[in-house]
Amino acid sequence: MSISIHVENLSKIYNERGEQSTVALDHVSFEISGSDIICIVGPVGCGKTTLLRILSGLDNKFEGIAEISNSNPNKDQIRTMVFQERALFYWMTALENVAFGLKCKGISKHERLAKASQLLETVGLTDKIRAYPDELSGGQKQRVALARAFAIEPDIICLDEPFGSQDYHTRCELQMWLLEMWNRRPNLTIFATHDLEEAVFLGRRVIVMKDKGHILQIEDLGHLVDRTQAFRSTPEFYDVKKHLWELLETETIICAKPDNNMSLS
Repeated sequence: MSISIHVENLSKIYNERGEQSTVALDHVSFEISGSDIICIVGPVGCGKTTLLRILSGLDNKFEGIAEISNSNPNKDQIRTMVFQERALFYWMTALENVAFGLKCKGISKHERLAKASQLLETVGLTDKIRAYPDELSGGQKQRVALARAFAIEPDIICLDEPFGSQDYHTRCELQMWLLEMWNRRPNLTIFATHDLEEAVFLGRRVIVMKDKGHILQIEDLGHLVDRTQAFRSTPEFYDVKKHLWELLETETIICAKPDNNMSLS
């Protein structure tokens, strides 16, 4: 099933009582199709989280268009989101957390526990399946959150800086695991980060954003096929990272049209 996202003149304004309104997204337009890993990179406060919340279906109060369609009109899209703060159910074990979405889908207890156990083994947590969240380290909690998201085999998965609080070594391990899961079952993965290295390593395409969701450029990195740890030390990797850095440093909007129309088809 092919998924496509159509965003047109998307705007989001936060109105706080007694406070000045905050424009998070200002007439953003682009299109995404296929089953790629799309990284959204930009500074803190540029609108990445707001955009992800809208695309994941968590926020439906906005102006403009944010439509998701697929090649099978009789099948609903399964969307999920992974947050940086690892929103696990503290009263459930790691195994129960991963199996929760499968339970909601009506999967039998035996089948969902078997699948959850397999996923926890994949992320190196076989010995932690009976542990509760407060018994896990930060990196272990994030592995559980990711396993839970992938367990339901979503058509679209949105990840909001999920590795931002991890140390470098753990972050690299989690990135490799994400690629492994994506290679097993490619889906449309939208990954927000402010880490340029992470964006280059994971992204098949990278959306470079400035403030209020303004899109500076969309970079196609599909030709970078070697996504092993060794790729991080290649000249090609540093060249792309340097290019993204220069895009973020400039104040010149590369888009020719003021409404930032972009296509990722």
